[in-house]
Amino acid sequence: MELAPPFVVSDPPECRFYRSLDELVLSTRLVDVEVYDAHGVRLATTSDGFDVSSVEPDQLAHVLRRWLGHMDALRESTASWPLWLLVHAAVEHTGYSR
Repeated sequence: MELAPPFVVSDPPECRFYRSLDELVLSTRLVDVEVYDAHGVRLATTSDGFDVSSVEPDQLAHVLRRWLGHMDALRESTASWPLWLLVHAAVEHTGYSR
């Protein structure tokens, strides 16, 4: 399975977005966070990098809806939005982490 950016780090109530796994590893502490790719693939950290933990697009959609609500980024309901639109809106709202 090929992983797709952006990579989402969920550290409730915050989310951060990275263009690559290398940027993510260099920029964040990977303790008590959830990491997803753009398609909702959940990643688990290993000594060699990352392994696919599970495929949870509904979970990522829930994380992004909660985060967008927390950020008060949108004035409309995102309940019917597909995952790709949620990911796009989230990255557009906050930009990529450095």
